[in-house]
Amino acid sequence: MKTVKQSIDFQTLIRKLSPFRTLSDEGIRDLEQRFTYRRFAAGTMILGPSKKSDELYLIRNGRAHVVLNDVTGQDILLHSLGSGEIFGKPLPSERGQGTTSVIITEETNTLVLGKNELAAHLVRFPETSMIFLRVMADRLEETYENLACLSLGDVTSRFHRLLTKLAQREGMNVGDGIMLPKSITQTDMAKMIGARRETISRLISQFVSQGVVKRRGRALILAEVKMAG
Repeated sequence: MKTVKQSIDFQTLIRKLSPFRTLSDEGIRDLEQRFTYRRFAAGTMILGPSKKSDELYLIRNGRAHVVLNDVTGQDILLHSLGSGEIFGKPLPSERGQGTTSVIITEETNTLVLGKNELAAHLVRFPETSMIFLRVMADRLEETYENLACLSLGDVTSRFHRLLTKLAQREGMNVGDGIMLPKSITQTDMAKMIGARRETISRLISQFVSQGVVKRRGRALILAEVKMAG
């Protein structure tokens, strides 16, 4: 892990990162004085049952996975977080550390806010708390959907539902469909729906033959999807 000092247009950066884009200019200037910049290498565990942290992390670029550590040793990938998303436990939980971990999967640059700095900011700008409540509500709803996906329908329908969700969240319109993020691997997809990687590979081939998915190099393109407004 490296602490990074950079000269950037902080307000422009924050305006591009969805959680804080509705803050006032004064609120953003206050955050600018409190955030620090930190870079993490792939494979770094930020949070986990044996890894404590009281900081809030905002991803500038890169990717982090929120993983549920199953007692059987089979991890479930709850969330794959990319640019503009936040994670962390700046406040202690009554349940302790829990059984989830946050693991960096590719080199990731973050903005980091300690719990004392966060508390000081919220005293001056209590409206920021509404941003965190929205993020928490969205994350909780997504968790419910992910867990429901594990128990509803067969693996084929679960995989198609996952592809649709990835396209809506992080897909890029390329004219003949929606390109899925290349950084999410077949192994990641398998962990998201409780399947084996070999099953995902077989389903991709099946979807390609059915015209549901197209291959373009290493990328997958979902032919038809209704993008979220």
